[in-house]
Amino acid sequence: IMADDVMAGAVVILSLFIKDPQFQSQTKSKLVTSDATRLVEAALREGDVIWFVLDPQVESARKLRDQYGLVIGHVGLVVVEEGRAHLVHAAVSGLSGWYEGGTVVKVPLTEYLARVERFAGVKVTRF
Repeated sequence: IMADDVMAGAVVILSLFIKDPQFQSQTKSKLVTSDATRLVEAALREGDVIWFVLDPQVESARKLRDQYGLVIGHVGLVVVEEGRAHLVHAAVSGLSGWYEGGTVVKVPLTEYLARVERFAGVKVTRF
């Protein structure tokens, strides 16, 4: 995926700055600031596309970057239900509890983010 693939036709790109972020551990692998969830869910809209950027400090993500030149590790669409953002995306490999391999699934975005650690951040495009 090239930058033009992400940017073509985009109406808006969201970037949020969180003052005094709090992380789960010293490695800063997971953001646990409660305000972050509220800010992200308030900013997202139905149909937004979320691009998950690989974190080169995580071995599995670095391998994808080094071997295949990938920068984006996953992509999904936002569906908002009762004010809560969900991620609709393809699931090939399983994370226990949610996924049935080789299907398209819908999972609350905050729960998805809490279960994956190889992403450095997300980019959101709105068309």
